[in-house]
Amino acid sequence: MKISSVIDDFKVVGDPYYQEFTFYTFEDMHASSVEVEVGELLYSLVRCEKPDWVVELGTNLGISTLFLAQALRDNVKGRLITVDNDGNRVERARHVINKADISTYVEFHVTDSRSLNHVQSIDMIFFDTEHDFDQVNSEINTYYDRVRHNGLLLFHDIMMFGGVKDAVNQMKNRGPFQELIVPIQGRGFGIYRKLG
Repeated sequence: MKISSVIDDFKVVGDPYYQEFTFYTFEDMHASSVEVEVGELLYSLVRCEKPDWVVELGTNLGISTLFLAQALRDNVKGRLITVDNDGNRVERARHVINKADISTYVEFHVTDSRSLNHVQSIDMIFFDTEHDFDQVNSEINTYYDRVRHNGLLLFHDIMMFGGVKDAVNQMKNRGPFQELIVPIQGRGFGIYRKLG
């Protein structure tokens, strides 16, 4: 799998591109990105759901982007739109995706996470930007109506940050959901299937 070879490159020797941004080891990158287990879960969800449109709010270093895009490639369908307000992070993520040779499945945006207006029907959305209530709640309000019936809303760090949990609890008042919280490394990953 391409993912393991790209990650192994960072683990073993470090990537010169990342050294410019003082990320010298995989452990350094991992500390500020999603856990590998979350990446594997994202990969599995995309493989099972076969979405046409995936939105990722919070590109960060591109590790979750890598897992999502690889799954779309393995599905031979779908498109990932990823957004982050930090251009340096997006460039690092673009480097990761190019290295894995899966850039045809990814559209990068450097803008506020609530500014994607061109996607009107979302099959799966992954929330992982700021973890305060106002930010997450605003993102939910921006995209909720665009998530199709039976679409997935995915939340990283739902057990670690009260703002994420509180915003999700408020979202649950909007209609019926199937809910699963996976306690990955105590940070939590929330999976919500929109039924209504």
